[in-house]
This record gives sequence, C-alpha cells and structure tokens, in this order.
Amino acid sequence: MMENRGNRKSGAEPPDDEQRRKRRRVLIGVLVVVVGAALLGAGLFWCYRIWFVRNPRFTLFQVELKSSGYWQEHPEELQRELGLQVGRDNLFELKLGELRDRLQAIPNVRNCEVVRILPDTLRIRISERIPRLALGSPGSDWVVDEDAVVLQRSRAMNIPTQLPIASGVKVPPGGLQPGQRLEQLTPALDVLMKIVRNFSDFNLLWLSVGNPDQLELLIRYRNRRSYQVKLPPKSQNYNFLLTNLQQAIINAESSGERRSRFNLLFDGALIVQ
Repeated sequence: MMENRGNRKSGAEPPDDEQRRKRRRVLIGVLVVVVGAALLGAGLFWCYRIWFVRNPRFTLFQVELKSSGYWQEHPEELQRELGLQVGRDNLFELKLGELRDRLQAIPNVRNCEVVRILPDTLRIRISERIPRLALGSPGSDWVVDEDAVVLQRSRAMNIPTQLPIASGVKVPPGGLQPGQRLEQLTPALDVLMKIVRNFSDFNLLWLSVGNPDQLELLIRYRNRRSYQVKLPPKSQNYNFLLTNLQQAIINAESSGERRSRFNLLFDGALIVQ
C-alpha cells in the first residue's frame, strides 16, 4: 500500500495541467507577436510622418495642370475647387483618391488623373466634356455633351463652330442644373455623334425631341442645301438610316428633285415629301 502512494506522488502530471501550460505558452507567443507588430507599425508610421509628411522638402510648390479647355485657362479656380494650398500643403498629406473624386464631381470633367511628382509637384490631367448641343437657342447658357450631361456654357470649353440647337426638351421641375443627365436627348445625341464620326457631308443644324414618336432634324448637305428629316425616336441602326438618307439626297440632287423633306419612320423605308 505504501508503494502505491509513493508512485502517485512521483508520477507524471495530470493531462489537464499539461494542456493548460501549452495554451498559456501559445497565448504568450501570440501576445508577443501582436505587441511586436504594433510596435513595428507605430515605428513605421512615425518614420513616415517624420521623413515624408512633416518633411518640408515635400511641400507643394507647383500644380502642373493640363486640360483640353476651360480649366487650362483657370488654374487658380481649380486649385480653389480642390482646396489646394500651394506653399503649405505637404505632397504626402494630399489624398489622391479624394482629389480625383472631387474632380470627377465637377460637371465639365469627363476623366482625370492626379499624380505626385517628387519632390514638390502635383500633376493633374483633365479630359473635359465637349459641348455637342445648345438647348433652346444658339446663345443658350446651357449646352450638353454626347452623354447628355448638362453644362454651363460659361464653364465649358470653347467650340469654334456654332452648336446644333435642340428644341422640345422637357426641363426638370427644379430647372436645369450643371451635371444633370437629360435622358430624353440620348437618341438625338446618338444620331448626332454618328453624323460627326461617319457622315462628314452632313451638318446638323437643329433637332427636336418634342414629339415622342419621332426625331425631327434639319441637316445641311455639303453646305449647299438644307433638308428636313424624320427619324424614329429609337433605333439600333441609325448608321443604316443615315446611309439611306445620304444616298437619297445624292439621287435627288442628281435628278434635279427639289423636294427637301425625307421621312424614314417606316422601317427604314424612305419617303420623299
């Protein structure tokens, strides 16, 4: 009996004690890793602040701007829009993503790029929206680009030629606002852009979207004669319709036809009126 009691005293520890020790060692190891990582991160952050953010060598002294229109002539206004302070901001304190978002929120900006150029320059590249239609009259304060986005003429790039006029546009209840998208003009702009890109003999002078069942256009052909044209308000193949129209005008001029109204509302069939 005495021998058995002695064996129990000198024997191995119970399994539960062993597991608790292992867990304790694992927790201590994890804690050491976490604390070490936190200290390393804090050290790196401190170094970043000292070497970059608080380094006067990286103070913003130049904003290099390249744009295709309005903003090229108004760099100080753009700096105010973006809240840039030349001579005070640190290049590494500026959040480029936020600056890009601010630029994209400006109605006449289509695309943009913002890049740091060490040690003291911020490079901004802007692609501006191109006005394609004047709303209501040739001298209207409002124009739209090919995406039907409303722009103030005074803050849009200058166009050397007179813009086509869009009439019959339903103005939103709150009035026109820069950056609005006028979806009702989308088919008309689809036609306009196909003319611009594929039919150089055509010059669109005027269009109306007042009738939901048709688009009405006034087109000058080779700067010689104007034609009134009716097209469907929605079509998957305006190129085909415009090709038919071009051929009909060529045939009409060669035969001495004086009628100047063309109706393409009926499945592409052209009716001279």
